[in-house]
Amino acid sequence: MRNRLLNSITTTTLLAASVVLLPFSYPINAQVIQEQVNSKIASNNSSELTMQISFDEGYAEIKVPENNVTSRYVGRLRRYDLHIAKMFEVTAFMCDEGMVSPSIDWNYYAGGGNIEMGTFRISCELANVIVNAYKVRRPEPTAITFSMGEDHPPEVRNYRIGILDIERDSNKTTRWLKFVQKFKPIKK
Repeated sequence: MRNRLLNSITTTTLLAASVVLLPFSYPINAQVIQEQVNSKIASNNSSELTMQISFDEGYAEIKVPENNVTSRYVGRLRRYDLHIAKMFEVTAFMCDEGMVSPSIDWNYYAGGGNIEMGTFRISCELANVIVNAYKVRRPEPTAITFSMGEDHPPEVRNYRIGILDIERDSNKTTRWLKFVQKFKPIKK
């Protein structure tokens, strides 16, 4: 009886883990675009956020046009909270696809790049913990600009990346707000 119960728990756990990771498991079918574009990102309630995301050898940058990212944007969430969520979503996706390991250092800029918000280190392990804790909802188009070296122009690749489910459940929203408050940059 005990073995049957343990086997059932293991099977359920494995099934749950595969469901959680499914949105990040889409094959990399990137569309290459030669010019850099602003990416409009839909948040969980379809309000749009505009941001630029770029990546170069373990370092990423998220640049947003707003000067004030700390005022409320959707319910109790600020743009800042959603920008941090986007960093975790992209990190989890890139780690799951084998594009990066063991972490990404994110340089976060507001004001179109004029206001330095800090550098945040997100490990693949932490990104996976966050995805498991908050789950992900439908994937959304996300454009990431990749440096191609000094001799080549950057490439913008479009991916469909699952978004964290942080606003439909008030308990998850509260937990996310507390987490973000404690999640400090490694360099400001």
